[in-house]
Amino acid sequence: MKKLICAKDVETAERQGQKVVYIGCEAIITPSAKDIAKSYGIEFSTEKQVLEAKSLVKWKLLVKQKLLSLKKFLKMELIVK
Repeated sequence: MKKLICAKDVETAERQGQKVVYIGCEAIITPSAKDIAKSYGIEFSTEKQVLEAKSLVKWKLLVKQKLLSLKKFLKMELIVK
């Protein structure tokens, strides 16, 4: 079933601070939703899964780096005491 994206959906996204509204490839976007999205600087994308995967990889790398830093710090604390 196709989803209809209307102006209200875009306004909700703007209130939530979103800059990208992820839609299904069969979604129908009303002209008013397109106009409002453009005025708010919001884009429509069907690439949510790709972006989420990239974000997850970056997040895992960041966590790994922080854990290594913490490990080094704890080793230094143990040496000093």
